[in-house]
Amino acid sequence: MKTIGLIGGVSYPSTIKYYNEINKRVSERISPDSSAKVVINSIDFSEVTKYLYSGRYDDLTGLVRREIVKLLAANVDLIGICSNTLHYCIDEVRQMTDVPVISVVEEIVIKVNTFNLSKVGLLGLRAVKDCDIYTKPLKDSGVETIFPNEEDRKRLEEIIFKELNRGIESDDSKKFVASLVLSLVNQGAERIILACTALSTIIEAVAERQELIIDTLDVHVEALVREALSDSP
Repeated sequence: MKTIGLIGGVSYPSTIKYYNEINKRVSERISPDSSAKVVINSIDFSEVTKYLYSGRYDDLTGLVRREIVKLLAANVDLIGICSNTLHYCIDEVRQMTDVPVISVVEEIVIKVNTFNLSKVGLLGLRAVKDCDIYTKPLKDSGVETIFPNEEDRKRLEEIIFKELNRGIESDDSKKFVASLVLSLVNQGAERIILACTALSTIIEAVAERQELIIDTLDVHVEALVREALSDSP
């Protein structure tokens, strides 16, 4: 089994779910007593938000690169960044090392293509939209991406930062996110991508029809486990 290196803490509740899900799937596929080989570098999320809020993406990229170096020093065999937003700099990270960096974005595009979709809705932070993290690769695959309106995006971002990233799950916020899912479906979205790992922590509450949801955390975990259990080179 290969050792998975995770950039975690972005945020800590979703990182916990990453760790739990990775181990659950490894134990299911090997034996009940098996657990995954995982090294987690849990970074200070306040540093991430500081750079995000001020648009200092060069500084944020520098932070991510420094934290990746620490994972490499631990001799991990593959790397996952437990954040959709931080995938804006995955090309820079991949230039640092030959260790595979498993991209949640690439895995989601593959997933969307298996459904033969033409339009998807996307829920996530402003930076995910502004940096075209999903919009461009999906467009290149012939898939249109739609988002909530600006006012709803602002409220969603507030829920993510001030509640979900702090381990708070209010009923009102769950109902609001569920209303966004329904609104995007009514606008023609064939699936809704939860493009923020924090949203995965309330996935059961955000849609009555779970088949409409593409959970990026779930897809990313599956890719990490698949690579970890693949034959060593």
